[in-house]
Amino acid sequence: MVSEAPKRKKRVTKPKAIVIDMDGVIGDFLYTLTWLQNKLKGTSVSHNDIKTYNFVDLNVTDVRGNSVTGEELFATFKEWEPHGIYAIMPLLPHAREALVAFDKLGYHIILMTARDEQYKEQTRLWIFSNDLPYHELIFEKDKAKKIRNLSKQYNIQGFMDDNLDNIKDVSENTNVNQIFLIESPITRDVEIEEGDFEKVRDLWETTRYFKEVK
Repeated sequence: MVSEAPKRKKRVTKPKAIVIDMDGVIGDFLYTLTWLQNKLKGTSVSHNDIKTYNFVDLNVTDVRGNSVTGEELFATFKEWEPHGIYAIMPLLPHAREALVAFDKLGYHIILMTARDEQYKEQTRLWIFSNDLPYHELIFEKDKAKKIRNLSKQYNIQGFMDDNLDNIKDVSENTNVNQIFLIESPITRDVEIEEGDFEKVRDLWETTRYFKEVK
């Protein structure tokens, strides 16, 4: 009797995915926050004046000479966060077009935000109202750790964020193929040497780096 050769396990191809931050990449959070501060306090701070997400170290002066501290901005943010601040953000230029392009190319789009998950419905309302294509919405502050976990399920081809710390963490601690630092008021003056990630003008610019999924 001839024994049968053991059957080889079929190699499972992981779906190709991209992970995209939301605030500062798809929606203009800093514009919304400074607009709200100006409405409430009569100031005229520009979102371009905000050079760090570490509001503790922030102190800006508007064109009228009014001083606005990071603590004041943060207090405004926390006061209005439960009342819909995320739901009224304007889209950044060509952000929706970029998501549509990724969707047409066949990528599994994962939106990942550091917001607290209690604001999930507010976030989804904003996504729906702007008709943004996506496949998963994840609330996670430690993005590199989450991406390592997601890599068991997906072949993650790209990561986009406007937070340099997140970009460096993902670059150093994951196997994501292409990583992009999106320019924002926070990162506009950041100089980057050649390395494992690139700085680009906006989300739309990243679409030229990705090919159709076969």
